[in-house]
Amino acid sequence: MGSGIRTGTPALTTRGLSADEFRQVANLVADTLESQGDETRLAGIADQVRELADSHPLFDERWLPKTLLPEFARFATDGSVA
Repeated sequence: MGSGIRTGTPALTTRGLSADEFRQVANLVADTLESQGDETRLAGIADQVRELADSHPLFDERWLPKTLLPEFARFATDGSVA
């Protein structure tokens, strides 16, 4: 039986989150659990999650060969694959 929530530490470090941002993630999880039923507060938490995720993108376009940039942009926008 588990005794906690696994947040995917390798994924967070791959994205470059700092120790302070790990604490922020933990606080966001706790705030979410404490805010069940409070849609306004949950929406604010979702905004904070998006802001944190956007500040640490999963992929950096500089890593892609220039020939793949149009495909990457299309997939990132609408999920389609050529």
